[in-house]
Amino acid sequence: PEAALQSLQKALESGDWRAVAEVLAHPKEPRPFVPLALVEAWLRAQSASVQLEAALRELAEKTGAPNPQASGAHPFSPYLNPSGELAIQILDVGAAGPAGKVRARIKCVHRGRAEEETVVVVRLGNSWYVTPPTALRQLFADGENPTVASRRTEGMNKLADILTETAQLVRAGQLKDRPAVLEHLLRRFHSTQLADLLR
Repeated sequence: PEAALQSLQKALESGDWRAVAEVLAHPKEPRPFVPLALVEAWLRAQSASVQLEAALRELAEKTGAPNPQASGAHPFSPYLNPSGELAIQILDVGAAGPAGKVRARIKCVHRGRAEEETVVVVRLGNSWYVTPPTALRQLFADGENPTVASRRTEGMNKLADILTETAQLVRAGQLKDRPAVLEHLLRRFHSTQLADLLR
């Protein structure tokens, strides 16, 4: 149990979201909390977002925009960034019970606010997993629902494709200014029905 908590702590410190997802347990069912495919799709979309932001900054520099750094953001930038820095401190770990469950007290620090809460560390097969603290549960809201997770995984992969395609069009000179980029993104957002997939 202690190793599972330490793994979660280190993964949050390093921003390794794959490792964060791998150690989380569903709070009510004996299975992992978030499908790894959803996290992989989210990370893929984040990477594509970084590419587009870089392409938009380059475009702003070429066109003489007054603040190229600020020009990098696009409508999906806030959606793809984790909601504030998140860390945990392990305060106390109880003894393992016969059902393979251990209660642990942690301090969860999120956006500068620290709150103590109890999480449960459960044994699934030969490994221990941590039920997610409140801030992580909110970050992956409804991701533990297989239907929602499957839909969002498809949506995140489509979003990654759209952002990558848009960055390539900007660098190829086919989208010549920021309004053209935003219009292209909006058109692709509607044509792929991303609003339904990402809700």
